[in-house]
Amino acid sequence: MLSKLISILLFVIIICFLIAWHELGHLLAAKKCNVYCYEYSIGMGPLIYQHQGINKKTGKKRETKISIRALPVGGYVSMAGDEDAEGDLTNDEIDAVPKERTLG
Repeated sequence: MLSKLISILLFVIIICFLIAWHELGHLLAAKKCNVYCYEYSIGMGPLIYQHQGINKKTGKKRETKISIRALPVGGYVSMAGDEDAEGDLTNDEIDAVPKERTLG
């Protein structure tokens, strides 16, 4: 019984690592193309943890929030110009992004 539980836990950890790696590819490609990214999230559903670092040179918050969510069934990178991603944002957050930094 314990070995099955360990196997399931190990499977979930490996899946989370693969999802994180996959979504990191999306994030790095967006950053390389100068697209503004609101959030890099591992998992779906309710928020468990979120962090938005501070740039040590400027003292301002970094643009991308890093999130961990309750259900380890996927992940996403929320980018400016993506209508699905902008559904949860305020108009001020959307308007603060320069047009040249959006997907469109």
